[in-house]
Amino acid sequence: MYSPDEFQRRSGFFLTQEGLYDGEWKGFTTDVILYSYLEYNDTMWGCLNLQNPSYWTIITDSLHDKNFTYNYEHRNPNILKTTPDDMIVRSKDLDEITIFYNKPIIFSSGNITIYQIIDGKNDLLRQTYSGNSGYTSIVDDTAVNITIFSSTFNNPRASYYVIIDDGFVSSKQYNEPIMGVNQGAWALNTSWNEPNLCLTSATILIRLNAEGTKHINDFSSDEFKDFYNNLMNELSEIIPIDRSRLPDTGKFQNDPFNSDKFILLQLEISQPTKSTKPCSQDVISDLDSLIKNKDSTLISRYPLSNTLDENYGAIITPEGWNNKMKLSLIFFSGGALFIIIIFFIVRYRNPQARNVLIFSFSLIILDFILDIAFVIYYAQQIPSLFVPSILFLVGPIVFNSVLALYVILKEKYTNEPFSKWFMTNTKLVSIFTILSSADVAILNIITSQLANLPYFRAPISKEAEIKIFWGSFANIFIEDVPQFIIRIMYLQRNSIIYDPVPVFSLISAGISIMFSLIGRGFDALFYKIPFSERKSISHSEPTNNNNETINNNIETINSIEKSEDQLEKDDDIIEIL
Repeated sequence: MYSPDEFQRRSGFFLTQEGLYDGEWKGFTTDVILYSYLEYNDTMWGCLNLQNPSYWTIITDSLHDKNFTYNYEHRNPNILKTTPDDMIVRSKDLDEITIFYNKPIIFSSGNITIYQIIDGKNDLLRQTYSGNSGYTSIVDDTAVNITIFSSTFNNPRASYYVIIDDGFVSSKQYNEPIMGVNQGAWALNTSWNEPNLCLTSATILIRLNAEGTKHINDFSSDEFKDFYNNLMNELSEIIPIDRSRLPDTGKFQNDPFNSDKFILLQLEISQPTKSTKPCSQDVISDLDSLIKNKDSTLISRYPLSNTLDENYGAIITPEGWNNKMKLSLIFFSGGALFIIIIFFIVRYRNPQARNVLIFSFSLIILDFILDIAFVIYYAQQIPSLFVPSILFLVGPIVFNSVLALYVILKEKYTNEPFSKWFMTNTKLVSIFTILSSADVAILNIITSQLANLPYFRAPISKEAEIKIFWGSFANIFIEDVPQFIIRIMYLQRNSIIYDPVPVFSLISAGISIMFSLIGRGFDALFYKIPFSERKSISHSEPTNNNNETINNNIETINSIEKSEDQLEKDDDIIEIL
């Protein structure tokens, strides 16, 4: 029974025991103080006074002989009509339906829900939300627009029905809940054909939220396989799609573009076996809609699918290098070009110097920076690689630092020429000793004679050079090779979307191994085992046995200089003439 209207008249409607609308009761013509229903004789009675507090009147209305009409839209006398008018959904792109009421209404807490009919018992929920959600709107006080997700009517030639809870909307005038629509009263059917062109198959990405990422972070490989298989089972029921079209790829990685490093899962959607089955692109669109609206779909009703990130949805796996990789490639290419320019500059200044050390030094520093970045930001993503990554970073740093410090200190106290050079280049030696923690081979820079600068003419002994050689050779096996293997293992798991640091760290580690093997092989030939026949490029003092040869060389140089002076004088005379 409704509240009295502005003329103090009461009315109502009849419902069956099943809650279905069974007709309209026009009610009393005046307001009643008290009303009730006598079930044994189907009589409605009310008590009222006629503007006199001393007199009361009881009025009755017999209900059992009423003739009811059932021509109301969806058995609801408050609904004038709904769209689509003919109850047929002709396009998968339908984005809203409209309900027209016969009175001004406001939203309330009841839900409107759409189901797909499967077998009458296990009907499939497609979407549900309340009137107060952000998916509804009121037009002209009496019409309600209902948003339809793209995943809702996703099957052609299928049957659906709409249920509206009592209290989905309320009367604006009385703020009383308005009755809804029961199951079976509002049916809809889809009618369209699948497109002729379909993607044969597709690979997509979905992402776990914080809860899901935390849930599987410590999973073993077998536990993850179970999780992935169960999640695919849930999604095949929710979409719905044949389970065979969701093969187990088992690939996952942390999202390189997400600061919280949520886990990405890769899904493969195979081509349909029948023309009546949804195309791969439609499955992707449906899954994306289901996830993004998961609070209003079945995604939130299943335990594993509820851990999917609604802010990510489902996207096709990017092909090729992403923008982050492209920008990094441009950056590294620019850096390489800069190093090449520096190489030609120093080579022009002194072609006889060990100018190739420019490349070696740059590669060592780049590899060292990438190794540190990998351990800080990426290694912890795979617990089994975290400890080895730290060990093969810290261990070589300690080894190279101790060896570099030992070589410098021994030379300072046992090699007088080096000690004199050291006193004038203390800051430079300190810098390169610290940098040598990346690779002791960096100490070769101070003996390289680069650009004929005195800073790079350190007169170290052959013994020190041999120690640097063997220390750098050992680095190949205690640092470069283990880190190369760790990068491969990391990228085998995180091979969905490549991130610049692990990729370029792998490349730099591979180049370092190749560069070190070639460089150490060249050094071994250059030193000529047992490392005593090398023509030294250092500045050690001459021995007594070589004094005669050195004196002859000095006389030859003086003679050349005199000849050059005489030629200059002759040129001057010719110019005067």
